[in-house]
Parts: sequence; structure tokens; C-alpha cells
Amino acid sequence: MESIAKLIPAILKASGGDERMLESACISAWNLAVGEATLRGSRPVSLSGKTLTVAAIDAHWKRQLENLARQILFKLNSVLGQPAVTRIHIILDAEFVRAGQAVSLPDVTPAPRPPADITAAAAVITDDKLREQFLRTAGRCLSRTDQ
Repeated sequence: MESIAKLIPAILKASGGDERMLESACISAWNLAVGEATLRGSRPVSLSGKTLTVAAIDAHWKRQLENLARQILFKLNSVLGQPAVTRIHIILDAEFVRAGQAVSLPDVTPAPRPPADITAAAAVITDDKLREQFLRTAGRCLSRTDQ
């Protein structure tokens, strides 16, 4: 895949700014710029101007993508060899994401919420992201022990 990534800037340059070629390149570059987990939780939809629309499988992935958007933009444009994308617009469309997947997606579904007593105890964690991570981990742990 790395050799393909090296060809993308040259192909774009040779295309003379063809919009369809740029859109295809952006979609391919997405697959090279993000990690495997992100590929399971999202899928690029289209490019309009310099805005890449990406579908997320659920609200959790939408938030994750919003938090990582700047890093993804940097990697994406690095693969493209030019600042072709300046914004990532994230939509919720689980059906579209799943349609592009060849494998099932059990690990991208939200973890079950832990019982109320654990949720209440976690309220003392002042960092919102850390508290959410704790609750997701606790939910996954408890769901494994129930099986």
C-alpha cells in the first residue's frame, strides 16, 4: 500500500485537477491515512469543494472523528501531496458504513452502560473524556463476566 500512496500525488498532478479523480484519490487516501479501527467505524462518502464528507457508524465514532479531524486532515493531505481537503464533515450513517465493510463490526458498537452505582461512583472523575473511557471499559468488563 505504501507504494500506492507514493503514486497518488503524481496521479493527481497528471489529472489536471479533475474533480472525480480528486474525489477518488481522497477516498483512497482516507484508507491510507486512518487506522484499522477508524476504517471499521467510518467510511468516506464524497468530496465537495475542499470538504470531505465521512459517514460514522454511531455517535461515539462521530465524536472520535471530530476529535481527530485535524490529525486526519494532516495525514490525508500528506498522502494526497497537496492541501486538497480543509474540512471533514461527519454524518451518522451506520448502513452506509456497514455496506462498505467486508467483515462484521462487533467491536465498534457501544459498550453496555455499567450499573447505576458504578455510574454514580464515576461522577467523581472530573475529566469528561476519562470518565467516559472508564464507563465504557467498565461496561465491557462487566458484559464479559456476565457471559
